[in-house]
Amino acid sequence: MPCTGELLVGPAKTMFLDEISTGLDSSTTFQIMRSLRHFAHIREATLLIALLQPTPETYHLFDDIMLLSEGLSTCFFQTLVVTLKPS
Repeated sequence: MPCTGELLVGPAKTMFLDEISTGLDSSTTFQIMRSLRHFAHIREATLLIALLQPTPETYHLFDDIMLLSEGLSTCFFQTLVVTLKPS
């Protein structure tokens, strides 16, 4: 079972959160992420968050996105624009 890891690091105002959405529904995950975004903007903090399969609404809460995949290229988006196409 994955563990959630959180760490506040000195005056740099950095928080690391790993798999915080495990076991939560999408609505709860969205509310938590919205609160974390509000916290980060008020405190001028940096949050590094690992999420598995966030909904588009949650995805759009991020200022910067880095996509990682084992053995594949890394993609970094400073400004995120997502167009969803029906399959």
